[in-house]
Amino acid sequence: MALTVALSGSDTIQINNQVLSTLANQNPGRLTFPSELMNVEAGKNGVAVYAENKQGLIAELAIRLALGGVDDKYLNSLLQQQLTGFSSTTLITAVFTKRVGDGSGNITNVVYQLYGGMVQKGIEAIESASGDIEESVAVWPIRFGQWIRLIQ
Repeated sequence: MALTVALSGSDTIQINNQVLSTLANQNPGRLTFPSELMNVEAGKNGVAVYAENKQGLIAELAIRLALGGVDDKYLNSLLQQQLTGFSSTTLITAVFTKRVGDGSGNITNVVYQLYGGMVQKGIEAIESASGDIEESVAVWPIRFGQWIRLIQ
């Protein structure tokens, strides 16, 4: 039996074609999908009823950045546009690329392309007298209206 290996590293996150370089600690990028792509219910006599759920196309990307860094400043400029001219806001696009090695030198890219994004809520802040590292991290919650996943 052959051993299957997945070596992950050197991932990238791009926002509007800008590769983020000031990613913070822990999980600096987390992509989640809050809704299901479909619903199914069992009916009478073994019938199954399926329905497509368009809410399943929503994706949420939480990005942890160094507070006040170049990427934090860039995303803040996008937030200011959203807050001052909501109807004229240019929606955010993102590409989250996971690089995966197979242990034999071959690389596969798992690419998530995200479209129609806006900052979901305000950027929280912490004041700490005990040296909490979270004081120096800006967490950016961005919600997207559509996504696709590619394996290249």
